[in-house]
Amino acid sequence: MRKVLSSNQEVAHYFANSVQTEGKASNYYFETDSQGVARLFSYGRHFCVARRVSADVFVMTTRTYGNSTSKHLAYARSALNNRTVVYCNSPEFGAATNKREAQHAMNAAMDEAETKRRIQQKTRDAHKARALYLAEQFNAYLAALPENERECEPFDLSGLADVRAALVAMKERDAEALRKREEAKQVAAREYLAAWRTDPTMQTIGMSSLPPALRLVARNDTKSPNMTIIHSVIQTSHGAEIPVTDAQALWPVLLSVMRKERTPEDAARLVRRLGVYTLNTIRADGSIVVGCHDIAFNEMARMAVSLDLLKQYRVAVRGTHSGRAEVLVMNTWPNMDVEQEAARLAASYGAQVESISIVATSEEVAA
Repeated sequence: MRKVLSSNQEVAHYFANSVQTEGKASNYYFETDSQGVARLFSYGRHFCVARRVSADVFVMTTRTYGNSTSKHLAYARSALNNRTVVYCNSPEFGAATNKREAQHAMNAAMDEAETKRRIQQKTRDAHKARALYLAEQFNAYLAALPENERECEPFDLSGLADVRAALVAMKERDAEALRKREEAKQVAAREYLAAWRTDPTMQTIGMSSLPPALRLVARNDTKSPNMTIIHSVIQTSHGAEIPVTDAQALWPVLLSVMRKERTPEDAARLVRRLGVYTLNTIRADGSIVVGCHDIAFNEMARMAVSLDLLKQYRVAVRGTHSGRAEVLVMNTWPNMDVEQEAARLAASYGAQVESISIVATSEEVAA
């Protein structure tokens, strides 16, 4: 078991996917106690980021600290994005203690709303909405705990009905501004992703709101003071890494599904893991779900081109009635006769082959 991991993102992914019982990178680490409960820490046991409640349910802290811990929290949220996550003040505290902390925060929010002078009604409503949010957040946390840990009652929300009405009105009023902010974030994330694909020095941050993308990066394995092995791995834009050899083994299986030679269920039994992550789903369109990643086929195709597993040819054809058209031919199985396949496709257009040229880049293949 490799205890020292390559990055903080890998720590979060190993924790989220129960890859092993412990692991660390710098000041970010997780460990599992004698009861089988895994916890993720930032800088030490005084700051528990998250705790695993069951296979797919996790408790995360609502606390923050410095910049580094804030990044640790973001890595955890990204790695847990397809799990059930509930929140409390500290995953290490019992339910009664977390309820007291939530009650203090709720009281402070209501005091701000009711006693502070010279603030707009919108601000008062926001403070009250904060109190309602905290109550609902605690109730969700309590419901997710095992029964033997539910040592207190949930908050009674009946007295906050007027707050809920104000919250709904506020959300409707602010919906357009929120939509514009989210659009701006998405534009920035897509621009960063475009640069990230081609620059291996760029960090895998700020892209968790986008579907996972893939790139090849080099890794140095120091086997001894006198020997370093340089190899490539496939890195996702959400911070996970898988061996190239596993992707090479997966590719023909994906193609067999797309050609309907195998069902997705049969294919999933052939390849169960990619690196340390479980391959959960193979779909008929070639997309996969592995760990917390839902990866589109076009991303797999990019990697196939980079690894020389896939070639595509642009075939220009001309016909008497059809005019000029372009057809993309995929060389997706060994020993395919490209000229014969091009002629077959041209004939289906009532045309003849004019020229054949290979598509050179993975960007063109995925387009």
